[in-house]
Amino acid sequence: MWDSFFMFTMKKCSNFSVPGSGKTASALGVYAYLHKKGLVKRIVMIGPINSFNSWIDEFKACFGGKQELSVFSIQNSTLHSTADKRRAIAFNTGGSNLILFNYESIGSFISEIEKLVSKDTLLIFDEIHKIKAIGGVRATYALEIARKASYIIAMTGTPIPNSYTDIRNLLEILFHDEYDDFFGFSMQQLKNPEEQDIQVINKKLQPFFCRTTKKQLLVPEANGDAIIVINASEQENKLFNILRLKYSKNKLALIIRLLQLESNPSLLLETLDISEFADI
Repeated sequence: MWDSFFMFTMKKCSNFSVPGSGKTASALGVYAYLHKKGLVKRIVMIGPINSFNSWIDEFKACFGGKQELSVFSIQNSTLHSTADKRRAIAFNTGGSNLILFNYESIGSFISEIEKLVSKDTLLIFDEIHKIKAIGGVRATYALEIARKASYIIAMTGTPIPNSYTDIRNLLEILFHDEYDDFFGFSMQQLKNPEEQDIQVINKKLQPFFCRTTKKQLLVPEANGDAIIVINASEQENKLFNILRLKYSKNKLALIIRLLQLESNPSLLLETLDISEFADI
């Protein structure tokens, strides 16, 4: 409930709650209030294809019979061509309250999506970390679309999987030209921040996202590992030493052979084709 209140109040913000915490439900809570107030008529959700069913199921679970779901999916199997999909967006979405696009599709329908989100629409980016690549084509499309929207929610449970550069696109999608005025982080600051940079970045980010943690959800701590120590037999030690000597100049081959020794020693009798592991 708090996350929904926060996102409604902010109009444009992020939800960084942990996976399984109810980000979809809280976003639907924002939609429910905006819809009741006559501020929006629909959700346009842009996210991975595998999130489509979750949005449909969650909508039904949250609203029950209080609001009938009318969904439009760009992946509808009856739409066979780009032209079919373009016509469907133009003529078949008027009564839809949940419209679903995947990130791979938006480049083909920029102008159509811009018209949809320009009024009466809550625009949601699900798993927005999927478009974190700086200068990426899909991120550029998302930025164009977001410029037209009045209400935006950017959702991800992993906002900074690698470095602070992962949030650059997210912030520009939410705040566009205001990024330079308020945040103003250089790429160098985001990529290799010093301690004082980290403090500044965190302080500036904090007002613009909500996050429900595992602790707040009363998720118990993970059980500690049960480590069982078993001494190697004399025969196993002999095999180990043979392998260590034979593959002393090829560490990858040694690791593979040791894994075979501990899991299924009969594999040691087979020829090892190291080229099969070239991509490792």
